[in-house]
Amino acid sequence: MQDGIWKIYAAVTQQELPISSQDPFEYDYWSTLFFTKKKDSSLRSYFNEKGAFIGEFVEETLLPISNGYLYNKANKFQQKIAVINQEGVKILEQIDEILVWDNFETFAFRQGKQWFLYNTDTHEILLKEIGIQKVMFNDIRYHFNDLWVLKSENQLGIFDAKNKKWIIELDKSIESIDAFNHSYFLILKDKKHCIDNQNKYKQY
Repeated sequence: MQDGIWKIYAAVTQQELPISSQDPFEYDYWSTLFFTKKKDSSLRSYFNEKGAFIGEFVEETLLPISNGYLYNKANKFQQKIAVINQEGVKILEQIDEILVWDNFETFAFRQGKQWFLYNTDTHEILLKEIGIQKVMFNDIRYHFNDLWVLKSENQLGIFDAKNKKWIIELDKSIESIDAFNHSYFLILKDKKHCIDNQNKYKQY
């Protein structure tokens, strides 16, 4: 505090952040943002590590995605989930469900009955034309970053959302997809087990 004004000093760069406040700053460990409280309000003023103002949100409703993106959980001021980019701009709203995995640069979100993928590196929605019915929950996310098992028109496939390409094209004959480890997928197709080593698709 200097002359009754609170500031933030970055130890790594040995510089002050370009923000100040008459109220003390606090740190949100979930979103890794700084914030100040407002009197008679549950809203907080949030700032990122560069000192840029992100916006006013209810405390503990902001969670990180990747590349500086955040999502704002539903709360009393906002009935559905919203996604915020690095500049604090709401780029996606009216989200019913969101899936965010560790070490992914992409995330999945559902609006109504349809799912979408978003790439935080290229800042774009993916597969808008496909009509994703479902994003499957399985162990692939623990072994392969940014790979999503998707269902569309009763077809299953694996999409590499970081590189924007299908690893396994949508196929009606595939009944389930999972992963053994970092090298092999396990696929149930036409009642027969298949193994895919990322580059080849072999049936045994």
